Amino acid sequence: STRASRVPDDAPSSESPVPNVVREGADNDARGARAPQKISLATLTASKRAAFLSDSPEASESRAARHYWKHLLPRLSEWQQTEEKNRVPGTREGVNGMLDYGYAILRTAVLRSLAAHGFIAAIGIAHTAKAGSFALADDVMEPLRPWIDRELKVFLQGGKRPMQEWMRQAVSVLQLEVPMNRNKMRLLNAIDVYVRSFADAAMSHTPSLLKIPMLP
Repeated sequence: STRASRVPDDAPSSESPVPNVVREGADNDARGARAPQKISLATLTASKRAAFLSDSPEASESRAARHYWKHLLPRLSEWQQTEEKNRVPGTREGVNGMLDYGYAILRTAVLRSLAAHGFIAAIGIAHTAKAGSFALADDVMEPLRPWIDRELKVFLQGGKRPMQEWMRQAVSVLQLEVPMNRNKMRLLNAIDVYVRSFADAAMSHTPSLLKIPMLP
Protein backbone atom coordinates (compact mmCIF):
# COMPACT_ATOMS: atom_id res chain seq x y z
CA SER A 1 0.00 0.00 0.00
CA THR A 2 1.01 3.58 -0.64
CA ARG A 3 1.79 5.52 2.49
CA ALA A 4 1.11 9.24 2.68
CA SER A 5 4.23 11.35 2.66
CA ARG A 6 4.98 12.87 5.99
CA VAL A 7 5.19 16.64 6.01
CA PRO A 8 8.12 17.90 8.05
CA ASP A 9 7.14 19.70 11.21
CA ASP A 10 9.09 22.82 10.19
CA ALA A 11 7.60 23.10 6.68
CA PRO A 12 5.42 26.19 6.08
CA SER A 13 1.71 25.46 5.89
CA SER A 14 -0.39 26.73 2.96
CA GLU A 15 -2.72 28.22 5.55
CA SER A 16 -0.02 29.82 7.63
CA PRO A 17 -0.23 33.62 7.90
CA VAL A 18 1.99 35.84 5.76
CA PRO A 19 4.97 37.02 7.77
CA ASN A 20 4.35 40.43 9.32
CA VAL A 21 7.32 42.02 7.62
CA VAL A 22 5.96 41.05 4.18
CA ARG A 23 2.44 42.21 5.00
CA GLU A 24 3.65 45.53 6.37
CA GLY A 25 5.75 46.14 3.28
CA ALA A 26 2.79 45.44 1.00
CA ASP A 27 0.57 47.74 3.05
CA ASN A 28 3.12 50.52 2.82
CA ASP A 29 3.34 50.09 -0.95
CA ALA A 30 -0.44 50.24 -1.25
CA ARG A 31 -0.62 53.34 0.89
CA GLY A 32 2.12 54.94 -1.17
CA ALA A 33 0.22 54.23 -4.39
CA ARG A 34 -2.97 55.73 -3.01
CA ALA A 35 -1.39 58.86 -1.56
CA PRO A 36 1.36 60.23 -3.81
CA GLN A 37 3.64 62.76 -2.21
CA LYS A 38 2.98 66.42 -2.89
CA ILE A 39 5.54 68.30 -4.94
CA SER A 40 7.44 70.80 -2.83
CA LEU A 41 9.18 73.62 -4.69
CA ALA A 42 11.72 73.76 -1.90
CA THR A 43 12.95 70.26 -2.75
CA LEU A 44 13.31 70.87 -6.49
CA THR A 45 16.49 72.02 -8.16
CA ALA A 46 16.52 75.43 -9.83
CA SER A 47 16.15 73.98 -13.34
CA LYS A 48 13.34 71.63 -12.33
CA ARG A 49 11.59 74.43 -10.45
CA ALA A 50 11.67 76.64 -13.54
CA ALA A 51 10.27 73.84 -15.69
CA PHE A 52 7.55 73.13 -13.13
CA LEU A 53 6.48 76.76 -12.94
CA SER A 54 6.57 77.16 -16.71
CA ASP A 55 3.56 74.84 -16.99
CA SER A 56 1.38 77.03 -14.77
CA PRO A 57 -1.48 79.01 -16.38
CA GLU A 58 0.13 82.29 -15.30
CA ALA A 59 3.42 81.43 -16.98
CA SER A 60 1.66 80.26 -20.14
CA GLU A 61 -0.35 83.47 -20.33
CA SER A 62 2.79 85.54 -19.84
CA ARG A 63 4.61 83.75 -22.66
CA ALA A 64 1.62 84.12 -24.97
CA ALA A 65 1.34 87.85 -24.22
CA ARG A 66 5.03 88.44 -24.93
CA HIS A 67 4.77 86.60 -28.24
CA TYR A 68 1.56 88.43 -29.17
CA TRP A 69 2.83 91.95 -28.51
CA LYS A 70 6.25 91.20 -29.97
CA HIS A 71 4.59 90.79 -33.36
CA LEU A 72 1.67 93.24 -33.14
CA LEU A 73 2.98 96.29 -31.29
CA PRO A 74 5.94 97.09 -33.59
CA ARG A 75 3.61 97.13 -36.59
CA LEU A 76 1.14 99.44 -34.87
CA SER A 77 4.00 101.62 -33.68
CA GLU A 78 5.40 101.86 -37.20
CA TRP A 79 2.07 103.03 -38.59
CA GLN A 80 1.64 105.56 -35.78
CA GLN A 81 5.28 106.69 -36.18
CA THR A 82 6.25 106.01 -32.60
CA GLU A 83 9.10 103.87 -31.32
CA GLU A 84 7.19 101.66 -28.90
CA LYS A 85 8.43 98.09 -28.73
CA ASN A 86 6.69 96.80 -25.61
CA ARG A 87 3.20 96.85 -24.18
CA VAL A 88 3.34 99.38 -21.33
CA PRO A 89 -0.07 100.15 -19.77
CA GLY A 90 -0.63 103.57 -18.25
CA THR A 91 1.53 105.66 -20.58
CA ARG A 92 -1.46 107.67 -21.91
CA GLU A 93 0.31 108.33 -25.20
CA GLY A 94 1.16 106.62 -28.45
CA VAL A 95 -0.15 103.18 -29.34
CA ASN A 96 -0.10 102.08 -25.70
CA GLY A 97 -2.32 105.01 -24.78
CA MET A 98 -4.73 104.13 -27.58
CA LEU A 99 -4.93 100.54 -26.39
CA ASP A 100 -5.55 101.68 -22.82
CA TYR A 101 -8.39 103.93 -23.93
CA GLY A 102 -10.02 101.16 -25.95
CA TYR A 103 -9.74 98.69 -23.08
CA ALA A 104 -11.29 101.26 -20.75
CA ILE A 105 -14.34 101.36 -23.03
CA LEU A 106 -14.70 97.58 -22.79
CA ARG A 107 -14.11 97.63 -19.05
CA THR A 108 -16.89 100.16 -18.53
CA ALA A 109 -19.33 98.01 -20.51
CA VAL A 110 -18.33 94.92 -18.51
CA LEU A 111 -18.72 96.79 -15.20
CA ARG A 112 -22.22 97.85 -16.22
CA SER A 113 -23.25 94.25 -16.89
CA LEU A 114 -21.59 92.89 -13.76
CA ALA A 115 -23.47 95.38 -11.61
CA ALA A 116 -26.75 94.55 -13.37
CA HIS A 117 -26.30 90.86 -12.54
CA GLY A 118 -25.39 91.41 -8.90
CA PHE A 119 -21.64 90.82 -9.00
CA ILE A 120 -19.15 92.60 -6.75
CA ALA A 121 -16.64 93.73 -9.34
CA ALA A 122 -13.88 94.28 -6.78
CA ILE A 123 -13.63 90.53 -6.04
CA GLY A 124 -11.80 88.87 -8.91
CA ILE A 125 -10.78 85.39 -9.98
CA ALA A 126 -7.29 85.72 -11.46
CA HIS A 127 -6.60 89.42 -10.96
CA THR A 128 -5.68 90.49 -7.44
CA ALA A 129 -8.11 92.82 -5.73
CA LYS A 130 -6.54 96.19 -4.97
CA ALA A 131 -7.88 99.39 -3.51
CA GLY A 132 -10.03 101.16 -6.07
CA SER A 133 -9.72 98.35 -8.61
CA PHE A 134 -12.34 96.16 -10.26
CA ALA A 135 -10.56 92.81 -10.46
CA LEU A 136 -13.56 90.83 -11.70
CA ALA A 137 -14.13 93.29 -14.54
CA ASP A 138 -10.51 92.82 -15.57
CA ASP A 139 -10.98 89.04 -15.49
CA VAL A 140 -14.17 89.06 -17.54
CA MET A 141 -12.91 91.51 -20.17
CA GLU A 142 -9.73 89.52 -20.97
CA PRO A 143 -11.22 87.57 -23.91
CA LEU A 144 -12.78 90.79 -25.25
CA ARG A 145 -9.49 92.64 -25.74
CA PRO A 146 -8.96 91.38 -29.33
CA TRP A 147 -11.98 93.45 -30.41
CA ILE A 148 -10.02 96.60 -29.56
CA ASP A 149 -6.75 95.24 -30.93
CA ARG A 150 -8.29 94.49 -34.31
CA GLU A 151 -10.11 97.82 -34.48
CA LEU A 152 -6.93 99.74 -33.70
CA LYS A 153 -5.01 97.75 -36.31
CA VAL A 154 -7.56 98.67 -38.98
CA PHE A 155 -7.64 102.27 -37.73
CA LEU A 156 -3.87 102.76 -38.03
CA GLN A 157 -3.25 100.93 -41.29
CA GLY A 158 -3.76 104.12 -43.26
CA GLY A 159 -1.02 105.95 -41.38
CA LYS A 160 -0.64 108.17 -38.34
CA ARG A 161 -3.93 109.21 -36.73
CA PRO A 162 -4.68 111.60 -33.85
CA MET A 163 -5.83 110.31 -30.48
CA GLN A 164 -9.08 112.30 -30.70
CA GLU A 165 -10.15 110.33 -33.77
CA TRP A 166 -9.36 107.06 -32.06
CA MET A 167 -11.44 108.04 -29.04
CA ARG A 168 -14.49 108.34 -31.27
CA GLN A 169 -13.64 105.14 -33.12
CA ALA A 170 -13.07 103.13 -29.95
CA VAL A 171 -16.55 103.90 -28.65
CA SER A 172 -18.07 102.61 -31.89
CA VAL A 173 -16.59 99.15 -31.20
CA LEU A 174 -19.51 98.49 -28.85
CA GLN A 175 -21.85 98.84 -31.83
CA LEU A 176 -20.13 96.18 -33.93
CA GLU A 177 -22.21 93.15 -34.89
CA VAL A 178 -21.23 89.97 -33.09
CA PRO A 179 -22.32 86.39 -33.88
CA MET A 180 -24.00 85.17 -30.69
CA ASN A 181 -26.56 82.46 -29.98
CA ARG A 182 -26.86 81.68 -33.71
CA ASN A 183 -27.79 85.29 -34.25
CA LYS A 184 -26.14 88.69 -34.57
CA MET A 185 -26.22 91.44 -32.00
CA ARG A 186 -24.25 94.49 -30.99
CA LEU A 187 -21.13 93.86 -28.94
CA LEU A 188 -22.64 95.86 -26.06
CA ASN A 189 -25.59 93.46 -25.89
CA ALA A 190 -23.32 90.46 -26.42
CA ILE A 191 -21.32 91.49 -23.36
CA ASP A 192 -24.52 91.37 -21.32
CA VAL A 193 -25.25 87.85 -22.62
CA TYR A 194 -21.67 86.90 -21.79
CA VAL A 195 -21.91 88.15 -18.20
CA ARG A 196 -25.28 86.46 -17.71
CA SER A 197 -23.80 83.18 -18.95
CA PHE A 198 -20.88 83.70 -16.57
CA ALA A 199 -23.36 83.95 -13.70
CA ASP A 200 -25.11 80.76 -14.82
CA ALA A 201 -21.81 78.91 -15.22
CA ALA A 202 -20.58 80.03 -11.79
CA MET A 203 -23.80 79.13 -9.97
CA SER A 204 -24.10 75.69 -11.58
CA HIS A 205 -20.36 74.91 -11.70
CA THR A 206 -20.78 74.26 -15.43
CA PRO A 207 -18.10 76.06 -17.48
CA SER A 208 -19.69 74.92 -20.74
CA LEU A 209 -22.52 77.42 -20.18
CA LEU A 210 -20.11 80.31 -20.74
CA LYS A 211 -20.82 82.25 -23.93
CA ILE A 212 -18.00 84.56 -24.98
CA PRO A 213 -18.36 87.01 -27.90
CA MET A 214 -15.32 85.97 -29.92
CA LEU A 215 -13.96 87.55 -33.06
CA PRO A 216 -15.49 85.89 -36.15
